[in-house]
Amino acid sequence: MDFLGAITPEEMQAGRVLSFATMAALIAPGVIPPLRRYTYWIRWVAAVVYIGCVLGFVLYCALFR
Repeated sequence: MDFLGAITPEEMQAGRVLSFATMAALIAPGVIPPLRRYTYWIRWVAAVVYIGCVLGFVLYCALFR
């Protein structure tokens, strides 16, 4: 099974966008003063959503490709 060969350039771009959006969500609460109170929870939620998206993509590629 050629896992990396099955991923299209569009899917790679979507992965990059997800990674950059997650980085922004992890950095922003520490920089924007009104969000500093909720930094811990915002970062946890962003990390959980990111891990869920990555696992979902891997399962999608493994099961439906």
